[in-house]
Amino acid sequence: MTNLPIALITNGSLLFSKSVRDEIKKVDVIIPTFDAGNSKLFKFINRPHKGIKFSNIITGLKTLREEFNNEIWIEVMLLNDINDSVEILEEIHSFLSKFQPDRVHINIPSRPPAEKWVKIPKSESLAISQLLLQSAQILPLNEVGKFDSSLFKTPEEAIISITNRHPLQYTQALEIIQQYHVNDPESYFEKLIKHSIGTVMYRKTKFIYQNENQELKNTKLRSK
Repeated sequence: MTNLPIALITNGSLLFSKSVRDEIKKVDVIIPTFDAGNSKLFKFINRPHKGIKFSNIITGLKTLREEFNNEIWIEVMLLNDINDSVEILEEIHSFLSKFQPDRVHINIPSRPPAEKWVKIPKSESLAISQLLLQSAQILPLNEVGKFDSSLFKTPEEAIISITNRHPLQYTQALEIIQQYHVNDPESYFEKLIKHSIGTVMYRKTKFIYQNENQELKNTKLRSK
């Protein structure tokens, strides 16, 4: 479909499957997540479906490294007092030293998390993680770039599609609305709030998200 380089971002849960690996063998970069060095912590952080096993994650990543000829970048999501201790980082390093990814990226919770106990690691922990995880790069805390909304008919469709997956900065939402040449983006956004969109402040930044309670309420009203 395109001659542009393609990056696949994946949680790695299906990489143990040969058919899946065959489907993705031609992409330019594969970016799996690996943020726990043991099964117990993996379950606590990721809360996977019961059919997804930590051992399969390990097997899939190892097999991918053996078969895949292009680059593999590992992304490690660090959480304060959860997986940023020296002990846990050494467990992750133990695997990565055998896996030998082309790059290691340290990610931190840049958007409002689903749980209140999810916090950004302290600067000391991030510094230690860079030393232990193969000279890992810390990704910027603030997002940059714009969302392409050309596949959607209206800004509302675009915003709802994105917030179905993750919270969106308020300024990013306004930029999406402006792509549709709306005269008053802020008034348009206020109308969205009355439906299924909610707002929250996180790191002194205003984010929007899918308000499930409001959506449930709207669904009940429509059903009546």
